[in-house]
Amino acid sequence: MSYDIDLVIDAGGPEPVQITDGLNYTSNCAGMWRKAMPETDGLADMDGLDASAAAVRLRAGIAKMEQDPDAYRALNPANGWGDYESQLEMLRELLSQCEAAPRATVRVSR
Repeated sequence: MSYDIDLVIDAGGPEPVQITDGLNYTSNCAGMWRKAMPETDGLADMDGLDASAAAVRLRAGIAKMEQDPDAYRALNPANGWGDYESQLEMLRELLSQCEAAPRATVRVSR
């Protein structure tokens, strides 16, 4: 199972408009972001947040992961699907997207 993460805006039509290419990441690394961002449940709790609010959580979580990489590497899944480095890269990309479109809404599906 994985998480699909998009930023969307309400353009006044029947459906929101996706404004990012979207991100996809394995749920095997959910323990890492739960540790780094305990207010989230594997990113799913970010669904519906304004991108500016998500950026606050992401900045704090990324900083925690960068400060203690060995603690997060210890959470690398045994099956090899995902790891600390690629997880951190994905979170940085999501932060960049949120900062570029602070009024967008984060959509997370799994």
